[in-house]
Amino acid sequence: MRKGLFSCLLLLCTAANTVSAQRLMHGLGTTISVLFGKISGGGESADFAMSQASFCWFPRYNFIDNGSSSFSIGAPLAAGVGIASNADLFDKGAVFAFELPVAVDYNFGCNASFDSDKNVGGYAGLGYSYYKVSIAGSQYSDFKGVSHGPVVRAGMRFANENWSGRGITVGMFYKMGIEKNKLSTVGFHILYDL
Repeated sequence: MRKGLFSCLLLLCTAANTVSAQRLMHGLGTTISVLFGKISGGGESADFAMSQASFCWFPRYNFIDNGSSSFSIGAPLAAGVGIASNADLFDKGAVFAFELPVAVDYNFGCNASFDSDKNVGGYAGLGYSYYKVSIAGSQYSDFKGVSHGPVVRAGMRFANENWSGRGITVGMFYKMGIEKNKLSTVGFHILYDL
């Protein structure tokens, strides 16, 4: 009796893990983004722009999945380096930044799920992003460098029968900052879907 119960529990756990694994998808790649707006300090405000290239890892979980389309929740995490500049004073500095976003996407066609056999597809979604910047070698060294706000995102996915279920995602996003300086972010990413 115990052996049969143990075997049944083991089978249920294995099935649950299989279902969960089939709903968890990953992508690796790069993001190019520009953070821009005006920052104030010492009673003055100045135009500010920061461009950076980042390494991106994007895990997403399909919480509704019907094969050719899905709804997912994901976190396209990014960290990288770049250049910050002040358009008024021609001041530049080195940047290290990371982004912690959460997004809910509608996925369709290619790589919407593990069961999709389409070669072309895409996604569109909404989310929220927290952006932390550390700047060295400029007048902005004391800039706290935090920007956060809602995100709108969309993109396309492509695959080929010879790619063994892998694909390429090309997308873009826009973040509207709601912190004191209200810095906006525009970004593009290219990911290899695992």
